[in-house]
Amino acid sequence: MNHLLTPTQRDWCEVLVSCYGQAPLVKFSSTENKLKDLCHAVATYWLFDHLIFGCIVLNTVCLALTWYGEPPGLAAVLETVNLAFNIIYTIEALIKLIAFGTEYFSEGWNNFDFVIVLAAWLGSAASRIDGLDIGASTTVVRSFRISRIFKIVKQYKSLRILFYTFIGALPQLTNVGGLLFLFLFLYAVLGVALFAPVKLQGTLDVHANFQTFGLAVQTLFRMATGESWHELMYDCARPRSITFECKAEQTFEDLQRDGVQGCGSPAAAYAYFISFMVVVSLIFLNLFIAIILESFATAEGEEGLQVGAATRSGFCECWVRFDPKGKGYIPVSEFPRFLGLILSEEIKQIYQTREELTRGEIDAAEAEARIFMFNLHKEEHLLAVASRKRDRIFAKLEREADKDGQGEARGARRGAGSPTGEYEQENSESEELYGEDKPKQGLNL
Repeated sequence: MNHLLTPTQRDWCEVLVSCYGQAPLVKFSSTENKLKDLCHAVATYWLFDHLIFGCIVLNTVCLALTWYGEPPGLAAVLETVNLAFNIIYTIEALIKLIAFGTEYFSEGWNNFDFVIVLAAWLGSAASRIDGLDIGASTTVVRSFRISRIFKIVKQYKSLRILFYTFIGALPQLTNVGGLLFLFLFLYAVLGVALFAPVKLQGTLDVHANFQTFGLAVQTLFRMATGESWHELMYDCARPRSITFECKAEQTFEDLQRDGVQGCGSPAAAYAYFISFMVVVSLIFLNLFIAIILESFATAEGEEGLQVGAATRSGFCECWVRFDPKGKGYIPVSEFPRFLGLILSEEIKQIYQTREELTRGEIDAAEAEARIFMFNLHKEEHLLAVASRKRDRIFAKLEREADKDGQGEARGARRGAGSPTGEYEQENSESEELYGEDKPKQGLNL
């Protein structure tokens, strides 16, 4: 049914899917543990992530300043610098562990950092233990810290799109890769049965032949890249001639005495190699490319949604004011205030869209799509809808208050004409944002 939807409607469906997967935030509340409060303040401070990012860049540069046969003094200095960076990353992990507790491991990037820190210390400890020799494994473990550079993905949108393209394509690539391996297995078994007796010559040598199953798979994988597959086909198809000495049939004694000296089969070779290249190289490899391109388009579309991660994050920040524990519910009596916050954000979106359209940053079609996406038509219509919603909410509250014999809802209804101090502050912030162009109407919830 997707082909019946307009692009804007498809974007709206994607927005709904992404919103359903959004979890409410949990507002941090001060505890009696001053160390935890201090660590939380440091971990959530905006400069903290930038500082760690700068350390990652410098550490990557230091890891690149090495070569084979380097002076011993330089190696010792770089080892000391890397140890200092490991201490910094360990302090970062400890600060976040103290601040967030078990929630630290709920984020994938935190797990990634923790594994790298642990691997770096294991590699450093293994290299300092006398008498412990585990070969190149120490170097591999210590080199694993280079993967910290992947944290750049979080900072740049274009890299984030490419990274999520790879992650999103992995399940489909696994399925296609399994089917590709099945075809490689079938063609390898068939190749051993057809071309194992063929005499080695030319491109068909000790590195590429069909005499064993392992070499057959290796040869087919090489052929899938397009390297010299036609020369292998000609060598496997070469019959007996005055320039090519071979035996059409060999006995066991001949194999023991002379080795493999069989002749090729032109019909079998042409059918085998051409079908393999069509099925594997032309179809499967292009299918891999198609899956990657589709995943890239999906990731790029998610990043380009009008209701993107920033908008959903803003909604969650508004929600957490009324649901600090992140239970997913707010009191009915608090809903009018929450609705006022949301509608004020939508009104800001109207004027932001108009300003971007005036400055020429977006065209009319994109502005119209954005207005549709947020259900933002005209501020007068939006205010009328808000007023009707407000009246229905207070009518429901009054009915509930009448049932309970309480008059709090009536008092709230009578006091709705004058905004509270919080809304006066929001109106003053809106005046600073819009200036004299701010609409005179207000939302008195």
